[in-house]
Amino acid sequence: MKNKNGFDKSEKTITIKPAFLVLLLATVALIVALTIGLVVVMCLDDSGREEPRQTQEDDEGKNPSKPVGSNSKALFPTVESRSSYKISISGSVVKLTDEIGGNNTVLVKVGADSLTSIVEKNADAKMYPASMTKVMTLLVACERVTDLEEKLTVTQEIADFAAANDGSGAGLKVGESYTVEDLLYLIAYQSDTIASILIAEHIVGSEAAFVELMNAKVAELGLTGTRFDNCTGLYSENNYSTCKDIASIMAYALDNEMAYKCLTSYSGRPMVVGGTDCTFYSGWYSGRGNRLGFADNPRLSSTTVIAGKTGYVDEAGFTFVTVAKDKSGGLYINVTVGQPKGQMYTAEKFMKDVKMIYNTYAK
Repeated sequence: MKNKNGFDKSEKTITIKPAFLVLLLATVALIVALTIGLVVVMCLDDSGREEPRQTQEDDEGKNPSKPVGSNSKALFPTVESRSSYKISISGSVVKLTDEIGGNNTVLVKVGADSLTSIVEKNADAKMYPASMTKVMTLLVACERVTDLEEKLTVTQEIADFAAANDGSGAGLKVGESYTVEDLLYLIAYQSDTIASILIAEHIVGSEAAFVELMNAKVAELGLTGTRFDNCTGLYSENNYSTCKDIASIMAYALDNEMAYKCLTSYSGRPMVVGGTDCTFYSGWYSGRGNRLGFADNPRLSSTTVIAGKTGYVDEAGFTFVTVAKDKSGGLYINVTVGQPKGQMYTAEKFMKDVKMIYNTYAK
């Protein structure tokens, strides 16, 4: 039976010619191939856009090309206390000349939201910071550590480098292991060259990459007179700063919980160095075991030193950054740099200058 259009409604089968079947299969195959290709391209494109999801190993510290601790796992992010760490000049700033024998100095008053220079001598002049460099080393490390108890082992390469360059330190030996926390304290108290490089390599894979982080922090703080070439403070023509810049870096470091703890602790930490129970590095700036100290007590006439970092290279002489608190709780930062080796400027004369600056102007 046919309908009005001539098609038989009762017909159940449809005959498909072979040629048409081949064409149909070929068309389906082409559509499938194009679909698969499109899916692959989209996946590759998505992979590029979702790059952060591929950095899980980086975040875990397994990829040395990315700073460990640049994620939320960092234990000690700096909590900034001021809008700027650049130092302004007081209208009544005292300009020293022959009052001290050292070449460079600055005394900074730490205000609620300001850092003001009140005493200067060549405070913006280029100088070699020596181990004051390690304030920045300590700061950058503290901002990125994710495990204070992790142990790092002294390698032959690092030990040989420290020995060849007469690096300062507590005498760490090849094969010995120390916790990250111990190494941070050794950087602060023993100005330890081996500890500095061990920490740098742990954080980002190499000292060179770590120095890039140090200089990035310099730029972040807006400091224009500083460039770091190493994390140890060993002399390099390209490792330089100014007294004002070092004061700014110290002020910033005091806003980091762990850096503050390392730079201000008097008690030291019990630890074993070279098989010997060693706490000799505690309270170094009080004068015990160090020529740069404040006799047996860091108290001056009107202030008390609460933090500091020493340094020495032949090209600069003695260098010293300290933080002192007055009787009302006000803070001061002093950075003083001596004279190059051979100028008959002794450690005793250097410390006399530092004390005079605090006693005379930190009121």
